[in-house]
Order: sequence, then structure tokens, then C-alpha cells
Amino acid sequence: MATLLTPDGRTSFAEVERRALEHAAEVSALGVRPGDRVALKAANSAEWVAWFLGLAHAAASIVLVDPRTPHALTTRRLASTGAELLVTDEPGPWLGRILPVLTCGRTTSGDDASPSGILDLERWCALPDALVMASGGSTGEPKPVAKSGTAFLANLEANIEAMGHRSDDVFWPILPLPHQYGLGMAMIAWRLDADLVLCQAERIDVGLRLAGPAGVSVVDGIPTTWRTLLALAERRWDVARALEKVRLPCSGAAPLPPALAEQGRRRFGVPLLDSYGSTELGNLTFAVPDCPTACGPPVRGVRIEVRAGDGSSLPAGRMGEIHVSYEHVMSGYLVNDRIDPVEVVNGWCPTGDLGSLDADGALHVIGRAEVLGRGPTRIYPAAVEHCLREAGAPGGVVVLGDQRRGRLVCFAEARSEDQQRLVRRLVETVCVGEEAIDDLRLLAGIPTNLNGKPDRAALLRRLNRDDPACLGRGIGQDAS
Repeated sequence: MATLLTPDGRTSFAEVERRALEHAAEVSALGVRPGDRVALKAANSAEWVAWFLGLAHAAASIVLVDPRTPHALTTRRLASTGAELLVTDEPGPWLGRILPVLTCGRTTSGDDASPSGILDLERWCALPDALVMASGGSTGEPKPVAKSGTAFLANLEANIEAMGHRSDDVFWPILPLPHQYGLGMAMIAWRLDADLVLCQAERIDVGLRLAGPAGVSVVDGIPTTWRTLLALAERRWDVARALEKVRLPCSGAAPLPPALAEQGRRRFGVPLLDSYGSTELGNLTFAVPDCPTACGPPVRGVRIEVRAGDGSSLPAGRMGEIHVSYEHVMSGYLVNDRIDPVEVVNGWCPTGDLGSLDADGALHVIGRAEVLGRGPTRIYPAAVEHCLREAGAPGGVVVLGDQRRGRLVCFAEARSEDQQRLVRRLVETVCVGEEAIDDLRLLAGIPTNLNGKPDRAALLRRLNRDDPACLGRGIGQDAS
């Protein structure tokens, strides 16, 4: 039986499953019935996995809450989703019924006895709201997304098949478990009975101490995490050695700069492998070692079309809105305790994202399909942002359309004077004509939301200089 490695010790998946059965009995004794909503808000740990599986065994509708979510927002989310019980490792004060998550480690011996019962997720899979997760929320407050257990697990199987995950892999998701990306990787390790390294996503140092000796082979993280990890590997031999067995260095949740992907190639022999998906639609495409281009081809069961504004399908190489046809999408958004079904037209879901397909079927994602009108000209800020990223912007970059003033505003990460000069030169040479940047703002870092995506809502607030809610620390500003 495979092992979970955490800062608290080693725990076998057999022990996790036994604990899951105990937790299912606990919530059932409290009167939780199949379909009742139970919220789970706790830090990454073996006990988090045990509670998740236990709630699934009890056929509860599981509302996942990021442990970094502020108390007031958590309270609103519990009320809006109708959660009747909160399982948490966070002290209150909380209203309603609470169960504590014990974070102490449970070290088990190698002679694990058989679990007293069999973990059964069949009833959970049948629920249309088996999982309730927060949407990406890059342009506003996240919305609760309801998804069936069947859709979630079927998407994981397609993920495993596409990436070639194996039972002898050692997984290290440098991600929070309450979000689809982190949860998916942890559950893939459980499905395959593979070793899993778990710690807080922010504590790369702790993860390295666990992952290196374990021989980690699959690492998943957001681009900002990879930038930090690869920089550490360049400077420290012990970090480089800890990563020497990595065969699948995977990135997601935010745009991956080409220069960063190539930095991964120098370290691992393959570039950082990008992907495309969403909480609503699941994991849709994956770049793999044999086809590492852009976000890669669709997984089994997924069809993708790129369409023009009139709805017609575009040929390879043409940019348009990405549409997806897939059986295992979300059930809908949770609105006032009912599920508002996802928009499907003749079997296809519009994503609101811009992109193109190449001749080999790999998906190239540009960004959100938002338009800025400049007289008769329609400008896609995401396309301008993509050009800057492809041209070699040294850090994160976000281009927004200021609809009130008809301007293009660029927020770019530049931590040194050399990087500032590079960004200014790229803006002057890449963004020309109707796509010229009107306002360039250089920051020490692009703010991100809890999903690891650029927090565009926070940046939009910065456009009003009198707004006290500005985030990030500016290191320079130009206005052209």
C-alpha cells in the first residue's frame, strides 16, 4: 500500500481509508444524510484526504473551502451553499455544527490490517452536486460550481491516460487541495495507489525535504511556483538533486511563459508541460513529453472547436473563441440552493477564452475573449498580453481594457532595473498601432487569487488611483 508523506510523518493509504470510514460514521451519527452539504476547510494533510474520502463514502455533497479564505467570506460561502456542517482545522467562532480536523500525524507500521469495511463512492458519484468548488474568480468573486462525482472521477481517468501516470510514480502537487488541480492530483495518486507528498503549497522548502528522498517523479504547480523552484535548482545542488527523477514537470491554472517552459527543458529534458481546463469543465488538454507543444491535444472524450464571432468553425492557426464538447462537465452553478445548468448549445459549451488549434491538434490558449472597442477597431487585450509573453516578458504580465477610457493598460512584473528596461522595450516594439499600450505599470509582483491565477479584479481596481483596495507593491510606472 502506497504512502502519504507529510511534515507530520508517513501514513499509508490503508490507514487513510480506515480513517475515512471512521469519519463517515462520525457524520452519519450527527444526522448527515446522503445529499446533505458538508463543508471542508483545512490545510493540506493526510487527514484532509481522509475527511474528503469519508464524506464521499457518506454520500455528502462536499463544499470545498480554501483554508486561506477569510473568515467573513467563508461564512458567506457556507450560507450560500447551504452547508449544514463544517469540518475544519481553523478555530472559530463559527455558527452551526463543527467537527475538528486533527492535524497530528499518524505513523503506521508496514503490517497494516485490512480496513473494517470497504470504501464505497457509488452513492456519492450519483449526486449532481457531489463536489462544490469555487470557480476561478480571476475577474470577480468566485462562484460555487457543482459537479457530479461521476464527472470528477471520469475526468481523472482521462487525465491518467493522457499523461501516462503510473503506480510507481511519486506525486508532489504544490497546490492547495480544495481546488480542482490540487484535488485532482491527490486523487490520482489515491486511484493509482502511488506515493504522495503533501504539505502547504507555500512551503516549497518543506516539500523538497520530503519529495527528494522519496524520488519524486511527477510535480504539478502554477507558473510562479515553477519560477521559484527552478531558480532554487539553479543555485543549490541539493534542490537540483531532489528533482533529478522528475519525468513529468506539469504546470497549470495560469498562463505559462515560453521562457519558463524552456527553463524546464534545460532541467528535466522536457519543457514544463502546460494544460488547459477549468473548474467548470474539468481538465481538457495536456501537453505531454511526446507532444509538448502549447497546452497539448484534448484528452479522451473531449472535442474542441475554435469559432469566429458568427459561430462558424475556424481552421487551424486562426484565433477565435474556444468551444468544448464533453460529457463530464459541471452540473451547473449553485444559486440559492439550486443548480443553474451549464450553457450547452447543440452539445457545445462556450468557454469565453481565446485560442487556436494547430495542425497537430494542440491547443494554444491566448486568454479571455474580452474586447476593447477603439472606434471601429476591436482589440483583444488578451492577445496583446499573449504577444508580450511570447516575446519574452521576464515575469507575469496582464493587459486589461479600460472600457471607460478606451485604453489598454499593461501590468508587468519587473523586479530589477534590467527587467524594467526589457519590459519597456517590449511594450514599445511589440505593442504597436491599434494595440499600443496607453498605460504601463511595473510591479514587483502580479497579485494572484486563491486559485493561483492573476487577480484581474484587483488590477482593475488599481485603474482608479483613489481606490484604497490596491494590491501589490509598485516599483515604477510609465504612462505613454
